[in-house]
Amino acid sequence: MNIQENFKQLVNKFKVAFEGLFFGLFNDSSIQLQFGLAFIVILLILWLPLSIIEVVILLLLIGLILALSIPAGAEHAQVLRERGIAPEPVYGGQLQDMAIPGVAPEGRVR
Repeated sequence: MNIQENFKQLVNKFKVAFEGLFFGLFNDSSIQLQFGLAFIVILLILWLPLSIIEVVILLLLIGLILALSIPAGAEHAQVLRERGIAPEPVYGGQLQDMAIPGVAPEGRVR
């Protein structure tokens, strides 16, 4: 591929990503809440005297939470009813709060 085709693909990927963000922002109350909380955290970052490392950590955590908070589609309705969560399209259901006997779970849902 040449540089122009690569650039067009990159622009298209960003376009699709922003369309997904705006869809979630206008159609999913969970993502609306998370964006609201992220906005409050960013305002606090600007107001509080935090070190650069603390600011970077907070921004990375905001990005991680928003990246893992993809709204479930109609194709996940059955899984959502059975398990209470829907797998993320890329990462799947990797963040588990259950494990096989003798193995510690990855985390706990609170």
